[in-house]
Amino acid sequence: MTKRFNIALVSDLLPDPNFTGGQVLERIIANTGDASFEVYWLNQSRLPRPDKLPDSVTIVRRFRFKQPSRPKRRGLSKYHKTSFSNPLYLARRFLRVVLLPLGIYRKARIMFDNSMIRFVMSSSRSVVMGFRLLRQLNAKDYDLVWMVLQGEKLAVIYYILSLFLNKKFILHQWDPIGWWLQNNNFGPTLTWRLENLVYAIERRSFATIVPSHTWNKAQLKRGLHSVRVDNFCKDDEMASRRFIKLSNPKKLQVVFIGQAYAFAELSELLERLAQHAYSIGRKLVLHCFGSGRITLKIPNLEIINHAYIDRNVLIERVSVFDIALLPYPMQLKFVQASRYSFPSKSRIYLAAGLPILSLCELDSSPHLFYEPRFGPYYLNVREAGDLSAFVERALSASRQDLRERAAVADEIIKENFSEISELAKFHALLEEAIQ
Repeated sequence: MTKRFNIALVSDLLPDPNFTGGQVLERIIANTGDASFEVYWLNQSRLPRPDKLPDSVTIVRRFRFKQPSRPKRRGLSKYHKTSFSNPLYLARRFLRVVLLPLGIYRKARIMFDNSMIRFVMSSSRSVVMGFRLLRQLNAKDYDLVWMVLQGEKLAVIYYILSLFLNKKFILHQWDPIGWWLQNNNFGPTLTWRLENLVYAIERRSFATIVPSHTWNKAQLKRGLHSVRVDNFCKDDEMASRRFIKLSNPKKLQVVFIGQAYAFAELSELLERLAQHAYSIGRKLVLHCFGSGRITLKIPNLEIINHAYIDRNVLIERVSVFDIALLPYPMQLKFVQASRYSFPSKSRIYLAAGLPILSLCELDSSPHLFYEPRFGPYYLNVREAGDLSAFVERALSASRQDLRERAAVADEIIKENFSEISELAKFHALLEEAIQ
């Protein structure tokens, strides 16, 4: 069967439901029946190939990266050794001797910090890879190139493509590039330069795809063509909820899904909840779902780590608990991610019809989204709020209360995260780009 559109997908992630980003790609591609997708796999993260790909997906080429994508932490790198056999040490000594009399050594040291030199030394392969990929993409008759950005190496490759590609392309981002760089201990100068590099790619793109309302508004304000598309809820997932609770009079049962990159915020939430549970004669039980394990020693807290399970089953499993936890990072290095990214786990909480207890900054994307929409079923302990009343309302909810809460969640999902609303935006963008 001949497809209407032929699209090149350039990505670190494959359409794989085992990863959040891969799940987004898989759901979009599986529901775009009039297009075929040829994948150029830039496997920076060294992920395994999934057992099954959508029928419309073909992997044309896999690019391999020799070095791990995450550099070593500052202070532990071999390039910090004070040795005359170390080329980086010799380069820094040379700069100091030559530039110090001119009074510009300090400025030069800031410009050419260790992360900058490390990046330049490791990006040569990315440049070569970018031109090889450019030659292949220009040689084929694609209607559109779909670039999925994650990491500094892909930013270099995509910049080369943006300069010389003879086709329209869209840029899809999961998280701000600044968060990736700061989280991987790159210096401020390199972070600033690569942020400008990504902005240059965005300006040359036909459109950008971002996960949150806040980020989308910021892109539109900068004069970019932007669309918000992210993980969405299928109709059959909504039907899997059960309007029942475990209702154990001796326990307060809460759920957390995903990776604990906001570990400090999660710990603070659990400490507050454990103290409150003790005051009302209950034990706090935390149910964790995901690939990692959480271990904390907090009085009156029991942790149960569950294995990874399929998202459809997950919604049904977590719908019986009392409260869902949504900690979001508040550290300075996560400020961009807090403002512009959006937690995929919160959509599962909504689909399960659970009340959401959060700890995040007041200008973070989840708070700005849920506070005006989910009303009495959302509480951010960062601002003034009655935690005891919130917990009591969750514990005493009747079946009718559960249905009313789920109805509010359904409206939010229908407007923002439903299969129809999300795919309609992507398909409209596709039609517009290929015309």
